[in-house]
Amino acid sequence: MLGCRIVVFPELAVTGYPPEDLLFRQDFLKKAESGVAAIANAVHDVCVVVGHPCRDGGFVRNSASVIDGGEIIA
Repeated sequence: MLGCRIVVFPELAVTGYPPEDLLFRQDFLKKAESGVAAIANAVHDVCVVVGHPCRDGGFVRNSASVIDGGEIIA
């Protein structure tokens, strides 16, 4: 059986690009985090790399998460 083992999405795939001033809204960032968690819950048989904004202390970073086996591993 042939199939995909890894899917890589572009930067800010969860929110769309460019988010501009939305990055200053906490509710927007929480929804982005929820979106990454929803992807992890939905995907169990393929590794996914997905771009999204992420809070890092007092900064918002353009980040990527690695999801494998339904878990966010990086």
